[in-house]
Amino acid sequence: ERLIVIAVGLDSPIAEAEACDLHTRSLLYRALTRAQLMALVVNEYLAGGWLEFLGHVRLRDDEAFDRAAELRRAESSAVEGVVQ
Repeated sequence: ERLIVIAVGLDSPIAEAEACDLHTRSLLYRALTRAQLMALVVNEYLAGGWLEFLGHVRLRDDEAFDRAAELRRAESSAVEGVVQ
């Protein structure tokens, strides 16, 4: 474990039932869970990659953040539909 973790080059394109997907997910998981204070992900755009959606995330300044609404919207098993 480290105080700060910088995860670089840990993305890869999502493949159908490939062992490299499990390896990529494992590396991302370990990088983010080993940080005690801060985790930074340096993301290079990879089409079809696990982190591709981050290129489309935008902060909305027209409304306040509603934690309860976001928790209702969250799909805790969304990744399972991609990897199965």
